[in-house]
Amino acid sequence: MRKVVLPFDGMNFSRGAFEFARRMNEHAKILATGVFLPQIDYANIWSYPGAAMLPVYIPVTENEDMVAIENNIRRFESLCQENDIEYRIHKDFTEFALPALVQETRFSDLLILGSEYFYNNLGIGEPNESMKGILHDAECPVLVVP
Repeated sequence: MRKVVLPFDGMNFSRGAFEFARRMNEHAKILATGVFLPQIDYANIWSYPGAAMLPVYIPVTENEDMVAIENNIRRFESLCQENDIEYRIHKDFTEFALPALVQETRFSDLLILGSEYFYNNLGIGEPNESMKGILHDAECPVLVVP
């Protein structure tokens, strides 16, 4: 069995990343670890100390965001159960969420990233700081899927 990490950022659920993991599970059973990271508020990024030294990780504070993340967690669980995928949930809503994701990759066989939401905050074709950080620091192979 292969351990596959699927990070979901904030309120976004990458259907493409999950679909890829589902297809992998059809060929050989996997252990899918859903990692639910906080939404980064880029509008307030400069109000935090050390903002010039990106990446800066800002915790989720709004109740609406927490409800959306909880809905995504339930969606992930439901899809895993429907598709007979063994799964684990890892959620960290603190400012240390991305370093925790990197540590999770240390014990994983693959990290599958859905690219659709990583490009929303910057110009077309240029990944944001979160994606750059994950790609640079991951300790397992990384697959970016549409």
